[in-house]
Amino acid sequence: MSEEQSSTKTMFQLPVNNLGSLRKARKTVKKILSDIGLEYCKEHIEDFKQFEPNDFYLKNTTWEDVGLWDPSLTKNQEECDAREHLPFKLLESS
Repeated sequence: MSEEQSSTKTMFQLPVNNLGSLRKARKTVKKILSDIGLEYCKEHIEDFKQFEPNDFYLKNTTWEDVGLWDPSLTKNQEECDAREHLPFKLLESS
């Protein structure tokens, strides 16, 4: 294969069917992972208590200290939903 041919590879994604069932499965997986995370926290809470700040630090912390939310860094929900309804996506490798 020549160098020119190898640099113009194109990859296709198969059409996405049954979006409803995929979304339902995602919710189930998310719930399971949340439950696992909660169990982990409950099991290890004593291990992490030594790192707990005392009340002085909690009462003197403001949201500005933690960080401000920047809406420009979040995804546009309409844009994401529109992409899911495309019959296929064309991805070109560089």
